[in-house]
Amino acid sequence: MGFDSIELIIQVEKAFCIKLPDKRLEKTRTVGELHVLILEAIDSPSMASADQVCFKCSYNLRGLKDPRCPECGTSFIFRGQVPSEKAWDMLVAIIGELVGLAPGDVRPELNFVTDFI
Repeated sequence: MGFDSIELIIQVEKAFCIKLPDKRLEKTRTVGELHVLILEAIDSPSMASADQVCFKCSYNLRGLKDPRCPECGTSFIFRGQVPSEKAWDMLVAIIGELVGLAPGDVRPELNFVTDFI
């Protein structure tokens, strides 16, 4: 990955409450590939069975139905309950915030190394 990929990965992992595998990230070149990787991590049985914690205060969210942390009020989404379109919209928003692209300019074929310099 290119540009400020560390910040992007940190923001994606926080937003989706997932951990993306480093070996797969090393081979990820496009926004579309990152989207697929996010969807795989969300659907992973090992991730679904893990406790989900608030990324701001680390409160354990296990068993909660309300998508808001009772400790600090942070809104979140539950792993496994993110449709592909919602995941795409969230990824586009994160990239837009970090790179300054308008949502319509973020496309699956954009390459992190050549298109975000």
